[in-house]
Amino acid sequence: MIFIKLMVIIKVMRKKNQGGFTLIELMFAMALLGFILVFTLTVISQLISTYNRGLSLIQVNQAIRELDNDLSKSLRFVGPGAVTINFFKANGEKALTESGAPNPDDQNIVAGALCTKDSTYVWNLGNATVNSRPFFTYSNSTTPLRLVRINTNDKGYCEAAEEGYRSFKRGDQNTNIVSLLGSQSMVMYASVRTIGGSPSNPERLLNLHFILSSAGTDYAPAWVDIQGNNKPDDAPLDLVKYHLTCVNTKNKSEFCSFGEFNSIIYMRGQ
Repeated sequence: MIFIKLMVIIKVMRKKNQGGFTLIELMFAMALLGFILVFTLTVISQLISTYNRGLSLIQVNQAIRELDNDLSKSLRFVGPGAVTINFFKANGEKALTESGAPNPDDQNIVAGALCTKDSTYVWNLGNATVNSRPFFTYSNSTTPLRLVRINTNDKGYCEAAEEGYRSFKRGDQNTNIVSLLGSQSMVMYASVRTIGGSPSNPERLLNLHFILSSAGTDYAPAWVDIQGNNKPDDAPLDLVKYHLTCVNTKNKSEFCSFGEFNSIIYMRGQ
């Protein structure tokens, strides 16, 4: 519509001067055409940004639903005492509280593992690396290992004391690995805790709390406080004090999104 009006104006101006376009007419037409192009590109850029933001959020929400469903199915029918939980530091040691219980809030955690009767879940935390590689790795792929389910009852994967329990071969039928998070999502926080329990009343409640982030190349998720200050490396991760935000490292062509689920599962098995 704007272009048509531009042509009408030019025709009117030509009728007034049959000798052709004047320099002023050409400059006016070029300026108006430039404005139209800038306006069009701005609108297209905003539409692309909105689409990318929505796609990022959809990917994270879908990953959360799939992970929640998978964990619920695996844990619902296991019995008390049939679950092993560990969180690992970069040196391979377990993150423990003073009482010896697994400590998901240790600031040095780089990975975690959860073992049930027939399945083992292992994950890397964020973009943390050990000697430039994630704690848990694929041995025959460059795809980052975010979170996988290993269909086995070998609890050695939950101890991760040996290198063989940290590196997995994708497609190995003997191990039967299922990736629950692709390269577009990653675990930023994971807490698995048993609730209550006593010798006469074994622990049957399991609290799962996962926070996921979409993964990209143009940004880095970061923990900040309410003022926007980064969490110190040696500070415990307090979810009341700190929250996730996106730090752009390149440009604004990508967006990151966050999502979490916090559920309690009653383990019905014997």
